[in-house]
Amino acid sequence: MIVTADLEIATRDGIVLRGDVGRPDDSDEVAVPVLLQRSPYGAQRSGTAALLGMPDEPWISLRLAIGGSGLTLDEVVGAGFAVVVVDCRGTHRSDGTFRWMATEATDGVDVVAWLKEQPWCDGRVLGFGGSYVSATQVVTVLADPSTLSAISPWVALSRPDTDMAGRGGIPIYASTYNWAANRVNDALVKAGLPARADIPLAEGVDPAPLLSQHTLPELAAVLATAPEGAHVADWVAHPTYDNYWRLAEYPEPALRRLTVPGFHLAGWYDLFLGGTLRNFTAMRRGPARDHQHLVIGPWIHIDQMRRIPVGHDFGPVSTLAGGGISQLQLDFWRQHGLGVPSALPPVRLFVMGVDEWRDYAEWPVPGTQELDLYLSDGMLAPNLTEASAATSIQHDPANPVPAVGGQILYGPPDFAGPHDQRPAEAHPGVVSFTTPPFAETFEVVGPVSLRCWVSADTTDADLHAVLTDVAPDGTSRILTDGALRLSRRQGLDRVSPLVPGEPVAVEIDMWATANAFLPGHALRLNLAGASFPRYVSGGEPVTLQVHHGRAFPSHLVVQLSAASAL
Repeated sequence: MIVTADLEIATRDGIVLRGDVGRPDDSDEVAVPVLLQRSPYGAQRSGTAALLGMPDEPWISLRLAIGGSGLTLDEVVGAGFAVVVVDCRGTHRSDGTFRWMATEATDGVDVVAWLKEQPWCDGRVLGFGGSYVSATQVVTVLADPSTLSAISPWVALSRPDTDMAGRGGIPIYASTYNWAANRVNDALVKAGLPARADIPLAEGVDPAPLLSQHTLPELAAVLATAPEGAHVADWVAHPTYDNYWRLAEYPEPALRRLTVPGFHLAGWYDLFLGGTLRNFTAMRRGPARDHQHLVIGPWIHIDQMRRIPVGHDFGPVSTLAGGGISQLQLDFWRQHGLGVPSALPPVRLFVMGVDEWRDYAEWPVPGTQELDLYLSDGMLAPNLTEASAATSIQHDPANPVPAVGGQILYGPPDFAGPHDQRPAEAHPGVVSFTTPPFAETFEVVGPVSLRCWVSADTTDADLHAVLTDVAPDGTSRILTDGALRLSRRQGLDRVSPLVPGEPVAVEIDMWATANAFLPGHALRLNLAGASFPRYVSGGEPVTLQVHHGRAFPSHLVVQLSAASAL
């Protein structure tokens, strides 16, 4: 293998970006396709290598980048690829100033153009990587579809307003602040300066104390004094979906027009699950539909290898390698980089409960049946009760309902994932609706939503919904969740205040899940007025009423698979 560290790539405005390349020994004689990752996380490479017990080589970025797929650098280079990892503008070794997504499209186009000019590149460049790194791929092909021959956007956002900055109109506290604070402090380390005391980091510890002392606007104002964190103030200044967010999202019509093959990977416990599903379904409707592939495992945002204990063990097949996903990714690269035919499934999902992988022809999966489970007093059932009633939910801002696991990104890595919800369910602000235990396997695979009637004693309130699998021993494992600020019920682009005491119909998108409720298990829906510190909590006490019965047929919508029995 030929390895070169600290490549220099000049962008159109003269900024020099730096990166590393590992390529086959004979690539000077026979040019090869390139796997490209552009990342802002270079400052963490040494620490990550130490955590994984890897030597801190000058080009450790290459091993870490490929390692994220469950493959090794030697495997991938041995298969005939060059691997290139470039630090984003203003991060680690690259010059310039980092600003959230400000120049990623143009920098991406410039980096790909430079690579195609190298004698060891055969003209094919494939993007790969997760989270922000997925964004650097997608914005590049949206800016110029001829740049990348294929993309592998893992755990990818799509609409920043409802994927990262908030959800359902409720600002997301911890990941919004922590991510930006880390970028500010990375820049200080890069400049040889100490961390700023006025920008404390909550990552690695429980962020609740920090966020209990400061409002998000207060934190955003401090972050705005550094370019790396200035975007948070923009997010706070745009609480509704407007032109700012339209320019930041991946437009669905543009995604549909792309002719680029895609390998879309997400986790059931990933905060970008909704974004990945949106990207895949849009591109699946376009000219490259037959070359779009979706994989969803029982993973959190930062771990698909089962390195981190997250409250429930889905077994050895649940990892990238154990589930054959690493090989699928390599087959995808070989097909679109080397022209080697592969029979890749359009959709591969991990079905929790039975803990096995299933291949499907499409998403949403064919053959499922939409089932309404109606709310009544503490119960969920497929039959609507005649009597109309209401269940009261109390929100106390001095004692908000805690977020326990799920699709989160903050604090220690094990904060996220399939945690037992009994600690949250014991809170007085949570109400639960539960089916009777199932006599036979009850399997749901696909989108989940809550359609309900609610009222409040104020002009606005938040409603948080959590779906769980309740085992015979009482364990209540979270599957998916959703949230809505009720004044956004008519659309995230507007504010429609409630009339106190007047019931309104709302729908909460709970994204999706794939779970087999085994005999003796039950399905539960938890509702609350807060989920802290994941979300900004309402500042005033609120009493919510969830109405149900014939007059107000509130119900949970799940997709019942053909393998199920009621």
